[in-house]
Amino acid sequence: GAGSKPKTDAEKRIRKILALAPGRIHALLRHPGEVLEPRARACMLESTGILVPHAVPVSVRLLEWKVVPGEVVEAGRELAVFELLG
Repeated sequence: GAGSKPKTDAEKRIRKILALAPGRIHALLRHPGEVLEPRARACMLESTGILVPHAVPVSVRLLEWKVVPGEVVEAGRELAVFELLG
């Protein structure tokens, strides 16, 4: 059948971080493969001259960045993909 297959355990553990505001990626603070503690900052976005830190709420492993430093993004843009730990 052409139904949507149930999500695997791995897929259920995927989390994404989205841009909180429109602006420009100022810095990516972590590398793929790194484990981030709760409230760790993952990246900094510059929006109307203000640096907006983007942190993770829980313990995660950074899988990949979807943006590069200097890239201009809209609010809600997917910035990174994480794997939920624990």
